[in-house]
Amino acid sequence: MKNKFFYKITFLLLMGIMNMAFFANAQQLAKGEKQTILERIEVSGSSSSMVMGLTDIPANETKDFHIHNFPEVAYVLEGEITIFIQNGKSFSVKKGESFQIKPDIKHKTKAGPKGAQVLFTILSKK
Repeated sequence: MKNKFFYKITFLLLMGIMNMAFFANAQQLAKGEKQTILERIEVSGSSSSMVMGLTDIPANETKDFHIHNFPEVAYVLEGEITIFIQNGKSFSVKKGESFQIKPDIKHKTKAGPKGAQVLFTILSKK
């Protein structure tokens, strides 16, 4: 019985560490932003994994310019966000709309006045 408990605790700790390491490498969070990994699956025969997560961004908070080497597909569940591309272009995405960011595109995001909740899927290197 003690062994099962030990293994469960160890597993949960390792999952938490993996999630923290993933987001530390992937991008910086906006002030007050909360991200939760919902699902992660290894892509067979590759060095990538597919990740689905949920991010909650407080009202009017901005995530600074960042870049990642993987595509991102997202759907706005609540609120709205504006995505600013380094080339000067920007676009807004509202509740019920989706967007994608291609790999190696420098961008930043800003939540609207009511904040935003976004469901995202990324393909990331292991």
